[in-house]
Amino acid sequence: MNVFTYGSLMYPPVWQRIVQYHYEHNAATIYGYERVGVRDEPYPMLLPAGTSSVVEGVLYRNITPDDLARLDAFEGDFYDRISVDVVLTDGSVVQGMVYLANAYGRQYALETPWDMALFEAEGMQRFNNLYDGYERIR
Repeated sequence: MNVFTYGSLMYPPVWQRIVQYHYEHNAATIYGYERVGVRDEPYPMLLPAGTSSVVEGVLYRNITPDDLARLDAFEGDFYDRISVDVVLTDGSVVQGMVYLANAYGRQYALETPWDMALFEAEGMQRFNNLYDGYERIR
């Protein structure tokens, strides 16, 4: 199972706190979605968008079932895991799973794009210290 990440999970300090193994990973892109901010949170949500919308991220390959279960627990009630076409930098397309905001989670979505630079400068430390998703995988 491949997992496409577009927010906090793209960053090794977050990813490695959740999964038990090291995985091959590549820069990748998905189309037809948008990455938006979340009210009062440093992480983003993924929402369906027009076919010309692009989200860049990281594809982790061959995730074990145990680590997939840990990722599901970490993501919690705001997201559903769905299958998407993921485009690699060489243009090839592979299947991957992605966490898409569900109806419950969408009520917290902002209308503005997620600020990746702000997350890197300030949000990652706050996220790693306070996000309750880590408690769900212990």
